[in-house]
Amino acid sequence: NEIVSKVVEICLQQLVFAEGVPQAFEWVLNEISGNVLVHSNLSFGWIQVVTYKENHRLALIVCDSGIGIPGSMKKAFKFGDDREAIELAMRKGVTSNPAFGQGNGLAGALAIAQHSNGMFAITSHKGRVRVLDGKVEPTFHFPFYTGTCVEMQFPTDKEIDLPKALWGHDPVNHMELKFEDDKGDLAFDLREYASSFGNRITGERLRNLVVNLLKQNPGHAVKIQMTNVGIISSSFGDELFGKLFVELGAIDFSRSIKFQGINPICKSIIDMSIAQRVAQSSGYYQGGAS
Repeated sequence: NEIVSKVVEICLQQLVFAEGVPQAFEWVLNEISGNVLVHSNLSFGWIQVVTYKENHRLALIVCDSGIGIPGSMKKAFKFGDDREAIELAMRKGVTSNPAFGQGNGLAGALAIAQHSNGMFAITSHKGRVRVLDGKVEPTFHFPFYTGTCVEMQFPTDKEIDLPKALWGHDPVNHMELKFEDDKGDLAFDLREYASSFGNRITGERLRNLVVNLLKQNPGHAVKIQMTNVGIISSSFGDELFGKLFVELGAIDFSRSIKFQGINPICKSIIDMSIAQRVAQSSGYYQGGAS
């Protein structure tokens, strides 16, 4: 759970997601990773997630070197070859271990991929099944693949209606558990996400996080705790708050972004950064670059 949550939070800082996409991504990652621990006869596996900012895509791979889907499915089902075993495992409600699941993990991941016009593929032993553009393509795989590899790609700029994709199921997600306060707003401590606040790279990363929190929780504010932040640079202030102010507009910024525990120095730097960014975007600012 800790690893999955960390992966989700890293991705939230890399690019901006359309509504519903982070929740769908988290659900898929949890389900497929959980399958490794339940079905592979191993206590570990591997996760790789890649974000493609320019192409607005996210790709993930979860794999293990365990007994594989055919090895797991033969405990409870009869099938012809490894391709049929994989296709069977992808069906809703099918599981080789009813004591630990309901058989909705792979089926749900497939449904999300189809809902978002993404790609979904499973390779195990001598079989591989890929779903692309709604078409199911079962093939033999060579050489023999020990264990199971699940691949998925989907766009990050297209909204995903997760309950619709998951047959009405609306799971609790990491953002609700991690960030939501008793008023329904999302709150986080700036110090928890950076050790220093002196460069634009950090500012951009945290701006992505704030924008994602706003997008996934419309109508509520993001509260930024700055009690332990002594000073920020003008570059950081501009990248995070100046650009965010211009993007949201004055009214939405003041309504959506709430500062807690901010000291006078940081407040002054943020005010100046916003003023300069607004003037620059209007064509009036003549100051130097930082």
